[in-house]
Amino acid sequence: MRQGCRLAVVADHTDTHAVLEAVLSPQGYEVTRLRRYSDLETRYTTADPFDIVVLDADAMPHSTSAESAEKTETPAMRHVVIGTVSVNLNPETKLISKPYQMAELLQTIESLLPVRQ
Repeated sequence: MRQGCRLAVVADHTDTHAVLEAVLSPQGYEVTRLRRYSDLETRYTTADPFDIVVLDADAMPHSTSAESAEKTETPAMRHVVIGTVSVNLNPETKLISKPYQMAELLQTIESLLPVRQ
């Protein structure tokens, strides 16, 4: 659990948003729902980026999700892609295949966060 960690959930289905927020918020994550990756790219230019992006790749064009992830992923903002992609991703990007367990998602998110001192 990470209090105050900012997550962006990018998915075009409100059910996906609702389920992920219901699981992640009680764990201490601050969840922001975004419908399109372009919304994230707009927010990325601000001074307060997200810590982790959870991207439902199956709900988006594969080339868009993969290429966009590479453009915005930095050491300060990592990506978890849920679904299948047909292109190579940045080695730092974590891929979770569907169907997945919420415990797997939580462990993957935790693995991307800096180690607490």
